[in-house]
Amino acid sequence: MAIASLYMRTRREAYAGFFPAEYLAAMSVEQYTSAWQERLSGGAPEMQTFVAENTRGDIAGFTRFGHHNGLQHSEGEVEFLYVAPEYWRQGAGTMLMREAVATMTRAGLESAVLWVYRDNDPRERSMNVAAGAMTGRSRTVISPAR
Repeated sequence: MAIASLYMRTRREAYAGFFPAEYLAAMSVEQYTSAWQERLSGGAPEMQTFVAENTRGDIAGFTRFGHHNGLQHSEGEVEFLYVAPEYWRQGAGTMLMREAVATMTRAGLESAVLWVYRDNDPRERSMNVAAGAMTGRSRTVISPAR
């Protein structure tokens, strides 16, 4: 599955030196395929997944977003935003985030939560800028042990 493969490959590169190397090395496409199949088959109908493709039709990035049941009624969540390393800093992440924000706004959501790791500063800054005014706040989760 292309999304599971991109997710795993991007996590390995983006989080090298952030997560323990053993954790990243143990990741496999098979590990994530069933979870992504469930997500995409309607396991949470309030969530949507958008995909960015290159000119050959290959997935360059994706985002999963929407209203999460654990949040306030008018609050959305950007659950995932991943872009293949070869497309970093080329606008794919910004485009995906803007589309997610526009879609959540049209659905009546007034703010969105973006989860980031505490020591992941460059990614946090770029995602918060891309989200613009809708991201009412970001939540930082505890950094993994290194």
